[in-house]
Amino acid sequence: MKPRICLISEALWEPFDEGMKVFSLHLARYFSKNYDFLGITNQGEDRVELKVRTLEFSKMMGSRDLTRTLRAFSPEVLVYLPWASVTTNSFLRAWRLKRMLPGTPLVLIGLQARRHGTLGRWLIRHAPVDQLLVQGQSSAAYFRNLGRSTRQIPSGVDLARYRPVNAREKAELRKKHRIPAKVRLLSHVGHLRASRNTEMLRAAARRPGWQVLMIASSHAQPDLALKASLQQAGIEVRLEFIEKMEEIYQISDAYLFPVMDEQGAIGMPLTVLEALACDTPVISSAFGALPDILAASEVVYFIKDTADLESAMHALEKGVPRGVARALAQPYAWEKIFDTYLKGALGR
Repeated sequence: MKPRICLISEALWEPFDEGMKVFSLHLARYFSKNYDFLGITNQGEDRVELKVRTLEFSKMMGSRDLTRTLRAFSPEVLVYLPWASVTTNSFLRAWRLKRMLPGTPLVLIGLQARRHGTLGRWLIRHAPVDQLLVQGQSSAAYFRNLGRSTRQIPSGVDLARYRPVNAREKAELRKKHRIPAKVRLLSHVGHLRASRNTEMLRAAARRPGWQVLMIASSHAQPDLALKASLQQAGIEVRLEFIEKMEEIYQISDAYLFPVMDEQGAIGMPLTVLEALACDTPVISSAFGALPDILAASEVVYFIKDTADLESAMHALEKGVPRGVARALAQPYAWEKIFDTYLKGALGR
């Protein structure tokens, strides 16, 4: 018999258009394939094919229906992937879940860096969490310094979906997405917020011969004033859900991830792996876990300021070797990531 695993996540609902939600989707797919699985979320519709149910529960996990459902399923391991990541309230919610299933091992996955006050630090030390998984060496060190044993779990990428295209396919996709054939395209995907260091997008847009395209997350409330400001700087901003997001990377000559705020994205941004898997070079800040897994190279440029950005764009204008970026993403197939980093934490 397969071990019974239950995953609870407030991020497990459509559209799956940002890092936390995509991670939760692939985690549910992995569990559904390999375990006797039940997924629980609190928004959207049931996903029968994934064995995911939608239940009403409060911000602090208050719900008789949730308690009954968990006890009826009686999982051997309970996994909690909080939308808010490892906040003080997430540790309180973990405490609540443990009270519902007091004898069941609880695994908490925190994808985004957080900092805590006195209460939060006390909770981290004493919360009944059996395994804590985070992204990146700095986050792991932070929790270890607070007395919490911690494992790391990278993000993954769907290598079948995110793949390179040939010149003919690229030309056709550029027509589809209304991008001129002869410009160099620099893309960025994420929330439309100033905290994502959008000044770097403005700097990139000033370089002759380049067009900058930002695809903004469709579920988050956009900063419309920021959108107007970016458009005035010559940046094309699209507020839409693109079902085939891989096509944006496939038509790009480079992908820019300029975020510097440690709480501005998940620790190992999916978009960087997705771009690399499409054989698209990446220009990025030294964000989160990225320096842990990537070294600066002819397809990866770590930048601190606009001068570094200019230098990276200039280097890319000279040409890029084929297949090198793709090779950097290949160790991070979702199935391989979960097999390698999750099974030990589950003990199953």
